[in-house]
Amino acid sequence: MPRHYHVVLLPEAESEALAAAQYIAHDSPRNAAGWYAGLEKAINSLELFPHRCAIAPDRIRASILAVFGLVRDFGYNQTSLISKNALLPVIYWIHHRDLAEGIKSQVGLRNERATIRRWLHTVLLKGVFGSAADTILAAIRRAFVGDRFGSPFIKAEVDQFPADAIAKVIRAQGKDPQVTEEFIDARLSTQYEEKQAFSILALLSPNLDYRNGDSHKDHLHPASAFRRKQLLGAGISEADISLYEDQKNWNSILNLSHLDSNENKSKGDKLLASWASFEATQQKISLTKFCNDHLLPHDPALLEFSRFRDFISERRRILGERLRELLSA
Repeated sequence: MPRHYHVVLLPEAESEALAAAQYIAHDSPRNAAGWYAGLEKAINSLELFPHRCAIAPDRIRASILAVFGLVRDFGYNQTSLISKNALLPVIYWIHHRDLAEGIKSQVGLRNERATIRRWLHTVLLKGVFGSAADTILAAIRRAFVGDRFGSPFIKAEVDQFPADAIAKVIRAQGKDPQVTEEFIDARLSTQYEEKQAFSILALLSPNLDYRNGDSHKDHLHPASAFRRKQLLGAGISEADISLYEDQKNWNSILNLSHLDSNENKSKGDKLLASWASFEATQQKISLTKFCNDHLLPHDPALLEFSRFRDFISERRRILGERLRELLSA
């Protein structure tokens, strides 16, 4: 008769397991239930096979926690981080470079953080890890070690997170979508409520203080202005009302931006033209510079609510060019 062992589940471990299940449940309650059931089965199996699961070294755990802390600093949460698999190359890099302690705050690692942040925004936006993630992750190892996997776990000449080398591997796997007009248009049509909106807006506004939560997603022309009663009151013609009411215009990236706390507070339900003029004065900069900093049309007349059709057209051009530049790099 096989020997049975007594398995003790510490409160800390149980708490962490429940927290992990809740994290997964934000994206898929079914997957969370399946994951937790599988974990319980694995734990119970330790009664007969106590050595079946290796103990995770503290350094690995520290690297994992450091990366989750890092992406929180980038502004991601359970909802906006649409693929946890995208973190695995970052965890690998942080662990084998022994950067867990300093990656979040050391001044000398500022460029490293910026590289990882832009890479993460890009791969999430392109949906690189949407399917066949295991195959992609296995291929990505070549960016770190070349054609041989093992010690050394990172080639000596790789001195920064290898975003460019990873991009080449992904392209070779056929998982890097071409940045076509259709691709850009689809991203610009992303709605306020969609998970991918954060990655797009964060990529377009990289200099906000995401670490301290000083970024807010907001409509440029206020959402309340697009109700039929308000549209008629503003003198919008019947011929144009359908364009104004179309969520693909007023509730999409074309009419969204990340703002810092002060800008968001001052914005409220103000119309765009008056708010932009007010903020430029408050910040003691020209209206042209304010518009340039916020990827708005340079012609102040296009900020008027009555010119919404032209505003959307110009924003499509400005944002399209910017996304094409960022995603084709």
